[in-house]
Amino acid sequence: MLSFGLARFRTGQFSNELDVSTKQLSDGVSTVRNYNLAGRTLVNSSLPDGGYGVRFDLASPDKFKLFAVVNAAAEILPKGTSTLSGVDLKSFCGLNKATVTTLPCQGASWNNIGNYLEIIFTPPGKILANFSDTGTYQYVGGVIEHQRTGQKAYFYISLTSGLITQGLL
Repeated sequence: MLSFGLARFRTGQFSNELDVSTKQLSDGVSTVRNYNLAGRTLVNSSLPDGGYGVRFDLASPDKFKLFAVVNAAAEILPKGTSTLSGVDLKSFCGLNKATVTTLPCQGASWNNIGNYLEIIFTPPGKILANFSDTGTYQYVGGVIEHQRTGQKAYFYISLTSGLITQGLL
């Protein structure tokens, strides 16, 4: 009975790591969106001319970075690198429909957009997705996976409102 209880505890602990990482991703996107909306200044008291963004890269699948765009170059924000605990980014995708009817990166509606996803909230109030695919998307998102259990979660961001949605697959 003790081994059954311990197994259930470990499964719950791994599930919690996935939940925490998904929330961490959501908080990162919300942070840069809010920085832009609030007109947050940099350390030198200037506004970034290109806005604020978040960068996801499968080359570093357990990390993402928050940055400011200054003179067309990305400057990582202080404490702007976040590490995901026990979770890896697995894929990125885009949807060119006005309504989400399937989960991100599931089915024919979502297009794979490669190994890199950057979302930038610009000062005039636009939201840009910067990646190698030149498609026009209403939503971009991705899938993350727990390293030990293989359990997956998703996130997607509206390029109209900047709101992020997340959950378990």
